[in-house]
Amino acid sequence: MSKPKGVKELERYRKDYEPLSPKKAIRAFCADCMGGFEDKELRDCNNPRCPLYPHQPYNKKDKDKETDDNKEED
Repeated sequence: MSKPKGVKELERYRKDYEPLSPKKAIRAFCADCMGGFEDKELRDCNNPRCPLYPHQPYNKKDKDKETDDNKEED
């Protein structure tokens, strides 16, 4: 089974310390914060106080809701 996005980026960064793109850095940070997604739950972040929370790579359902909310405001 392949590793979740973010885990590969985190491992690669820790091995080579090469800079990551912003998108890959967010994925790596989330993977690190969530313990490498050991439990295989990719959408289990429940820390809305994290500055990266709106940019989580695995929060599509919440992003869709946010997009719909923004359309209603217009």
